[in-house]
Amino acid sequence: SAKAAVTEEATTIVTEDNANGDIAGYIVMQMNIGVDIISTVLENTEKPVLYTLMPYGGDGMWVQRTAKHIRAGQKNFEYMPAVDFQYVVKVATAFSKLNGGSTEDVIKAAHEIRLQLTPSACKAQKREDKLTILSPEETLKKMNGMKILSVEYPFSDDYRQKVKEAFGVDIIVVSLDEVNSETGKVDDAKARQLADAWKKGADSIKDASDDTIFNAARLYYAMKDLLKKNGAQAITINCLGGVYTKKLCAYPCLGFMQLQDEGLLGICENDVDSTLTMMAFNIMTGRMGYVSDPVMDAPTRSIIYTHCVSTRKLLGQDGPTLPYEIMSHSEDRDGASVRATVPIGYPLTTLKFNADRKIMAVHTGTVTGNSRDDRACRTKIIAEVNGDYEKLYQQWDEFIWHRVTFFGDFAKEAVALAEKIGYEVRWEC
Repeated sequence: SAKAAVTEEATTIVTEDNANGDIAGYIVMQMNIGVDIISTVLENTEKPVLYTLMPYGGDGMWVQRTAKHIRAGQKNFEYMPAVDFQYVVKVATAFSKLNGGSTEDVIKAAHEIRLQLTPSACKAQKREDKLTILSPEETLKKMNGMKILSVEYPFSDDYRQKVKEAFGVDIIVVSLDEVNSETGKVDDAKARQLADAWKKGADSIKDASDDTIFNAARLYYAMKDLLKKNGAQAITINCLGGVYTKKLCAYPCLGFMQLQDEGLLGICENDVDSTLTMMAFNIMTGRMGYVSDPVMDAPTRSIIYTHCVSTRKLLGQDGPTLPYEIMSHSEDRDGASVRATVPIGYPLTTLKFNADRKIMAVHTGTVTGNSRDDRACRTKIIAEVNGDYEKLYQQWDEFIWHRVTFFGDFAKEAVALAEKIGYEVRWEC
């Protein structure tokens, strides 16, 4: 076995293997969201390559690279996403075909084993869910004139115009320095009161100090003041960049939770496409969405939707308040984030606009559980997905890796809205 942290190391490994002639094939495991090792391996060998990943490690990169190589028709490429590694081992038994067989034989066998291990249909039991849904016309009418604050990202005039034409929504760019300045104006006593309320309401607090939670409350009030000052209904922040450069006093996860509980939108990682998606379908359904990264698990035909923030009101502001825990942020085990526990059995609709290309992704599923794995993002909603699971691998990268998941089945109405504004609809499964 060998490890590669940069593409040059991967090139060296495969080049030396080619010279020695003693390697029959490769199992490439994506362990983080960094370097594109799989493409380097495939560019330098014609031997069979099985692509897998460390669960909750390199999932976002994995789904993008897998889609790329499927569409490229890579002949020596097969893949297997599984939380339980024993299933990857089962697919890897296909390498036994090299005894007298060819690369094509190995890939064919691996493909067949993966399909055998993937359930053919969704079996999750759904509970009854009453949902009031606005028409596309009513939804777009309410969106018209709304504003999104985008913290520190230089959008092109062309992108802004496309958003304005489709949705009637304006994007206002705000700097991290402005957020920082607004944070300095927050009344400390008010922030401490909110921090105490968060702590009192949490089922548990792990690795998040009182000062950290207090600073998150200060940031919440700064974000809310900026929304009011600009007449905006949504804010999305380059949170990781802001924390790593120390331009933000805290991660905004708890503040986003509070904003969403109140019916305002706080969205991670300066993702305006996800913010538009959240805005549109929050208006249509009266429910807040959940922005997440995907973890594929083929043996359960599931996606585990993961992120470090969630509203406590996923079933609407008049619905129950979800139990939650306050924990450190996943990436650096610092700051404060949210782990919510969601109810099982609800139907889900997952979507994402790509405003630049005028397309919308959609798939549906059913909640089957909550993962408590300590790796990666804190909230992890497990859902069995409907439709053709194979399609999930083929185009995820066209919308980056975030998706927005809502409780409720309203895919038909969402598609009608997309068609109303001239967007192409991409059913992901």
